[in-house]
Amino acid sequence: MAQAAEQMGAPRGLIQCLPHVTQEGTAELMRHRRTSVVMATGGSAMVRAAYSSGKPTLAVGPGNVPLYVHSFFQGS
Repeated sequence: MAQAAEQMGAPRGLIQCLPHVTQEGTAELMRHRRTSVVMATGGSAMVRAAYSSGKPTLAVGPGNVPLYVHSFFQGS
């Protein structure tokens, strides 16, 4: 996904993955000062953590995927 985004003109590093995912690390990312919005999916504990992060949050339960389309999108 990162490579495809870069090929379409996105800045390198815009999309990143964590090599080891933990609940603590996820919570830290959600609360980080440079995080402006949280999009989360998963069980009730994950959704609750996202809404408790203090950030604007779009969270859904298991099997669902949150989607955000920015206003500058010009799709066909």
